[in-house]
Amino acid sequence: MVFPVIIPAITAAVSTITTAVAAIGPAVSSFVTSIGPTLSTIALKIKPYAEALANFSNNFLQALNIFKPGELVTDFGERALQGLTQGVHLSDYASVSDYLAALRKVKIDPDVSATRTFAEKLGAGLAVSTVALEDKFNAPEGQFNSIWLLPLANASYFTPERMQSLITSGTLGSSISEYLNKTLTGGESRTFEKALEKNEQGEPITTEQRSELYEALESAQDKWAEISKQVEQN
Repeated sequence: MVFPVIIPAITAAVSTITTAVAAIGPAVSSFVTSIGPTLSTIALKIKPYAEALANFSNNFLQALNIFKPGELVTDFGERALQGLTQGVHLSDYASVSDYLAALRKVKIDPDVSATRTFAEKLGAGLAVSTVALEDKFNAPEGQFNSIWLLPLANASYFTPERMQSLITSGTLGSSISEYLNKTLTGGESRTFEKALEKNEQGEPITTEQRSELYEALESAQDKWAEISKQVEQN
């Protein structure tokens, strides 16, 4: 899905990024067509948010053992893009884990890397990481495309540790963007919220935790509206 509130028109720069990321393979097409333009626009226009998201992603993906200690999402993005010219294609590997292992062996050309923007590296890295998450948790294609919006909208609540708990408990669905944009119906919003009222063991959270959750969600919606305005004004 495209986000018309945030992106009234896809700029040439965003188009360049999404086209480059799409070349990684069909497995990332859902990410590219749904959340890719949004994240690319934010990365280009409000870099501090993108840098914060990159830091979140590094910690989050390391905690889930998708990345090894010290590995960076932007580095994987660069490796995925340079890997295309070295015969490393996602579709050629039996598993995403095998593909990530191959990316770790890609020889990086620093001159090529220097010509690539941070936004492009981040977009490619998040695309590959999203596919890796889907593979790890046997999730349908596209289910985790929008999870990256939550730490953007409320970093203090949706920390790497809390996001790890939410994704492990199976409570994160594919309606995050619609929820933040307030385009869900009342019933759909309630269903989305209720799904988050569980801990990592799948048990109901406490009354205090529920209150904290709903305050965090309201704050996230407000912050997302603010980010949207910032993107439009830049």
